[in-house]
Amino acid sequence: MLLATVFNIVSLMISISFLTRVTAGISRDLRADLFEKIIDWSKETRTSFSNSTLITRTVNDVKQVSNFIDLSLRKIFTLSITVIGALAVSFFARCKIIFHNLNNYSSNFSFRFIFDNKSIAAICSYRL
Repeated sequence: MLLATVFNIVSLMISISFLTRVTAGISRDLRADLFEKIIDWSKETRTSFSNSTLITRTVNDVKQVSNFIDLSLRKIFTLSITVIGALAVSFFARCKIIFHNLNNYSSNFSFRFIFDNKSIAAICSYRL
């Protein structure tokens, strides 16, 4: 279990560093595109906004987009790592222990009567 925890921490650190680079690259490109678009405006349009307003709006917009991308990608990567880890742990866990815990701690009484010791032994003889 300790090995699984260390593996999860290392994989999350690698994914966070990867995601940070991706988000920084997207933010850089978005800032450059916004700058080019603002430069292409006519003089009348540019003078209708103050410099501080344009800077504040572009910085806030880029920050919101980069936060959205960063959080979305982090959720996707974290979820995939968690699911893979859960599948690995459930594959290597003993089937009999799982059914024993479900049978003893289940709040559904019909489940207790379906799985008795003989049926659990029969089910656990097969590897899932």
